[in-house]
Amino acid sequence: MHLSNKTLEPSFSFRGKPTMSLTPTHFLLCPTCSRSVPASTAEKYCPNDGTKLLECCPCCERPILTPFARFCAGCGFEFAKLALLNLNPSSQPTLPNTESPPEESCEILN
Repeated sequence: MHLSNKTLEPSFSFRGKPTMSLTPTHFLLCPTCSRSVPASTAEKYCPNDGTKLLECCPCCERPILTPFARFCAGCGFEFAKLALLNLNPSSQPTLPNTESPPEESCEILN
C-alpha cells in the first residue's frame, strides 16, 4: 500500500507554522443536563432527558460556540435557568437583543 506524502503532512503557512481553521463550530446544548453536540448533527432533542436542544441563546440569539458553555458569551444568560423554569425554548417569544444584563432585559426571567 502506498500513501502519498500529501496525506501525511500537515498544512503549513509561509513561516512554517501549522495552519488552523478559523471557522467556528456551533454546538447544540441541553439546558437540563448540559450535554452538547456539534450543530451539524441531526439531533433535535437530548437522548438523556428528552429536552429540546438549544441552538443559540434564547435571550440574545448568539450561537453557542463551545461545548462547555454554561452561560451565554454575549449576554451572560445561564442556560440551566431554562430547565429550572421548565420552559421549552421552541415555544418562547422572540426576545430583544440588548446590551443590558439578562436579569433586566431577558423576558424569560421576568
